[in-house]
Amino acid sequence: MQFNHLAEIDVLWICENNPDRFSALIMWWLDRPYSHCAIRYKKTGMIWHATTPGGVREETFKAVMKGCHIAASYTAILNCSEERFEGFLDGEAGKGYGHRGNVALIVGGIPLVGRYLAAYFFGRRHADQERNCSEFVGNIINRWYKELPGAKDKWKPSDLEHFLKPRRYSK
Repeated sequence: MQFNHLAEIDVLWICENNPDRFSALIMWWLDRPYSHCAIRYKKTGMIWHATTPGGVREETFKAVMKGCHIAASYTAILNCSEERFEGFLDGEAGKGYGHRGNVALIVGGIPLVGRYLAAYFFGRRHADQERNCSEFVGNIINRWYKELPGAKDKWKPSDLEHFLKPRRYSK
């Protein structure tokens, strides 16, 4: 008899030790001590995330954390088998990074014109072929752990923090 083990992940909120301008802008905009979120797949120990360059990909924990630290983490046992989850990850691998989605999220907060600018940028993205970090992680959480409110292409790392209530760490 073969048992299908449930997939287990750690959701990680990550901060660069010396943030570049873009990461600093994200941290300022989110009003949080991190600029990125990712998952660590417990079975393999590998990090899966959507980042630039490269889009959605798998990397070693050591490679991702070089020059970074974990600001917060949350462990989730997903309502799917490891085999099914690995198939999902294989299907996500190589999808592009969602620059347009990030721009749309940022400009969407500008008074009066924000929603029009956001619609312009959201309308020009390839929704199923691009991911930003919080879309990638949020999609996993929403699909197999906990239903998240709102549109998946508008989730920010801070929204995921609000929904999951992770353990925060000090640097």
